Amino acid sequence: MKKAMTFLFVSSFITCSVFSQTTKGFWLTGGNISFSTTKEHDNSAGASDLKTSAFTFAPDFGYFFINNFAAGINLSYITIHTSEGDNSSSANSFSAGPFARYYFGIGNNSKIFVQGNLAWGSQGYGGSQSGESISTYGFKAGPAFFLNPHVALELAVGYQSMKTKNDYYNYTTSDFSISAGFQIHLGKPKK
Repeated sequence: MKKAMTFLFVSSFITCSVFSQTTKGFWLTGGNISFSTTKEHDNSAGASDLKTSAFTFAPDFGYFFINNFAAGINLSYITIHTSEGDNSSSANSFSAGPFARYYFGIGNNSKIFVQGNLAWGSQGYGGSQSGESISTYGFKAGPAFFLNPHVALELAVGYQSMKTKNDYYNYTTSDFSISAGFQIHLGKPKK
């Protein structure tokens, strides 16, 4: 009986009504941190393996201007290190830009969100190589599960396109992603 009462208490705390998290006047903050590493093995005689590691820190800050609609700024810092045999290189990029997000209610503790973003910045390399300008656009969508009145766990599917340009070349890379993260909703719920 004690376990059942504890479970009931915890469940009622976690599943409290969340309608006010996306109400006009609330603040939104979150983002993601990620690390990835890849290794390409060339089976040719005498070839070296290509190893790449990347660290990304991408926070965002927004405000609910109307119910269920938030807009703000997203930042992104990425550092990439590549090595092949005795050769290695590093690159760092920083970008910033606006985002807009809208929530659709699907239940007391969950909502579906869609988000679009733009960003501009630069990418620099170690050594004597010149830097590059970068511009990105992207969107993502998925469910947000509210764990309590201020914290949401988000799962998302996204697409991003990044254009990189310098004095010598101009190219675009695109990627699809699946991600998980948290968003913090700050504000005082209205009674």
